[in-house]
Amino acid sequence: MQTAAFDAEVHHAFIDPLRRTGRAPSRHEVAAALARPINEIEQALHRLSASHGVVLHPHVCEPWVIHPFSLSPTATWIQQGEQGWWAPCIWCGFGIAALVGGNTVIHARIGGEMEDVDINIVNDEVVEKSLGAFRRATSRRVGQRPPFLRHRSALPASGRCPDVE
Repeated sequence: MQTAAFDAEVHHAFIDPLRRTGRAPSRHEVAAALARPINEIEQALHRLSASHGVVLHPHVCEPWVIHPFSLSPTATWIQQGEQGWWAPCIWCGFGIAALVGGNTVIHARIGGEMEDVDINIVNDEVVEKSLGAFRRATSRRVGQRPPFLRHRSALPASGRCPDVE
């Protein structure tokens, strides 16, 4: 089997149960499911880590992040009914919402600030169409640039966020 195809199969063997059950299998469970030796799974995980498909635990060859999912708590939680998943960032949260499909809510703290935001996805469409709504939700005072935007020199000094089309 080609290396890239095997790596994709290993990635899928972690992602699919995580998507369905909210729990990722261990590397030993993936080895058993794919009927492959554990060293092949570990080699694939290291290749996936090198290509940023996974982030490995620093002390064990087990995934910590399997993009777009995080296996440890983060500031981004994706909820679908009673089921949910952690995401490393809001963009990965959108990836999870796309993978699970249907109606989801992304609960996040934009820029790690105190105020939270809920992004509702209904029938695979984002309900909130304007970043301005998020900017207003996180602003301390009317007209004040939100703290998470203050360091971004690419945004206008007015602090106004462009709308998402």
